[in-house]
Amino acid sequence: MFRFASSLASKVRLPSSSIRLVPARLYCSKNYRYQNLKFVSPHTKYADLMIRSMFFGGQKLVEEGVHPNALEKGFILAGKEVNRYLKGRARLVRTFEEIAEVATAAAKQNEKVGEIVAKAIMKVGTQGLVFTTDDEEWKDELELLNVMNLDWAPPSHYFTEKITETCVFNDPLILIHDATVSNLNVIEQAIGQAHARPLLIVAGGIEDRVLGSLLLDTTRLQKGVTFCVINPTIDEDFKASIDPGFLGRRNAILQDLAILTGSQVLNGASELNYTPSILGSCKQVRVSRRETLFIGGSGCQEAIKERCEQLRSAIELSTLDDEVWYLKWRLAQLSRAASIVKVGGSSKVSKLSASVFDNALNIARLSVRKGILPGSGVAFLHASKELDKLQTANYDENAGIKLLQNALKVPVSTIASAAGLHGSSVANMLLEEDNPDLGYDPTKGKYVDVIKSRIFDPLMALQEELNKVLWLINKEYHIYNSRRLEK
Repeated sequence: MFRFASSLASKVRLPSSSIRLVPARLYCSKNYRYQNLKFVSPHTKYADLMIRSMFFGGQKLVEEGVHPNALEKGFILAGKEVNRYLKGRARLVRTFEEIAEVATAAAKQNEKVGEIVAKAIMKVGTQGLVFTTDDEEWKDELELLNVMNLDWAPPSHYFTEKITETCVFNDPLILIHDATVSNLNVIEQAIGQAHARPLLIVAGGIEDRVLGSLLLDTTRLQKGVTFCVINPTIDEDFKASIDPGFLGRRNAILQDLAILTGSQVLNGASELNYTPSILGSCKQVRVSRRETLFIGGSGCQEAIKERCEQLRSAIELSTLDDEVWYLKWRLAQLSRAASIVKVGGSSKVSKLSASVFDNALNIARLSVRKGILPGSGVAFLHASKELDKLQTANYDENAGIKLLQNALKVPVSTIASAAGLHGSSVANMLLEEDNPDLGYDPTKGKYVDVIKSRIFDPLMALQEELNKVLWLINKEYHIYNSRRLEK
């Protein structure tokens, strides 16, 4: 009987004309999976529930005569107050033990994963880069490599994959050209020296004729070699016309890249004196439509250190603020490091392990940046209590404040209802308690200290949830009100 009722309930859908949102779902698990913040917005499933509550509640208020603009002003004021409360309640995550505990909880209590993630973050700092890669070995390892990030990208989307719009080369050869490539012979010679290794061509520009030959004449050029071309994403001629020192700074960056990768910078005068030693390499290159990341350059470490010392000396001697800033940026690029987590195992096991590592890594980095808060909707629940102090002289604005206040209670009540309890009663009981960390754990069926039980949410994720709710509700209210007035 229970299975039959569940199958019927799963087929229930709200009318699509009432609100353009997917049906909300909330899973009663300790930790919610976050996506990469670079990036892509993280979400904890709270926003869908809160949006649905606010939309239908606000729809009734608008039909009763409440002005949508005043309603919007009310819940925006409430949103600012909630954001202030969340910032004040956040607990910082700084030490190795704290980061390891957060990562362990995010990795489903896998202490080994938590320890590796904590080591990776501690080595490069909160602003450093951390990647996960597949490894043929069965054991998981951590490696520290130098990296450089340039805002150069391919001139054509044909150089990247259609779905991901990225291009990843392992152990590629690198050809650096400081001017516009107008001679196809240079690239042909580099392809001939590649010997089935990937080839990355870094150039100040590339003529359309040469680019067309690279893309179309594959039988003559590729010879089993995968290659990619990147160049600056801005118009160099325009930039050079308004900034005379632009080309000199660009060439200096290429020299830094050549030292990092163990290559030489090819210019127009040296095209006929091409030698294989001009090509450099690195462990991995990640190309996207906006930037390129060089990981683990094969350049001489002594040469890299010497270059860094030259930049430090130039910074001390320079008196121009813009020049000092640019030299510091170059020094940071050349001395930057990244932690590479090598996930070992067979193909299926490796993919599963990499997913666990990525989840733990993303949550740990979010937590380190701004701190953590009690999870399972407890932070939002107690934030709603703070809105009792926020009152305005306008009735419509107060209605907007009350609307967000009720929506903040929905995650906790939904989790409790899914566990078979009365959701509103659980939420009211938790609000009456003095302990703001007390919450209901459906996996244990009892009230626990959620932080001690490793049930938490990063502050950055909750802020993203709140901003998503306010933005979408504001948009939906205006659409609904305009349609209502048209009728």
